[in-house]
Amino acid sequence: MSRKKDFDDVQELRNGSLGVLGGEGSDFLEKVKTEVKPEGIVSTCPCGQCGRPQEITVEWPEAVVGSLKLLAPNWNFDEPSGNIYANVGCGSCNYQLKLLFSPNELKRHIMTAIQQGDVNPQDIARLVADTKQAAGLR
Repeated sequence: MSRKKDFDDVQELRNGSLGVLGGEGSDFLEKVKTEVKPEGIVSTCPCGQCGRPQEITVEWPEAVVGSLKLLAPNWNFDEPSGNIYANVGCGSCNYQLKLLFSPNELKRHIMTAIQQGDVNPQDIARLVADTKQAAGLR
């Protein structure tokens, strides 16, 4: 009688796949498309329930608030990842679209918008100052 070693089944799966870089999570991420536009950070992703493509726009004031590690109104904190997401439902089935953004990611998108001329750096600086003042930050 042959005895299987611990984790032999994992080895078999790993050899036939992309390991931690494969699976449903990575398939979903490959379908998310994000662009920086004058109106904000525009992401298109499939709904996790019905599969229909959905467009989520993070407006610049929301992006600034999130980049400062604060929650804009109608935004939530995802504790496992430490990221934030807008409380937005699918337009077709109302399933919660949980498209996560890190504060650093939002900062990079803001800088890209400034470099592309999509937003005025003075407007962003004013948003940062106003947000910090409202939150009691320095």
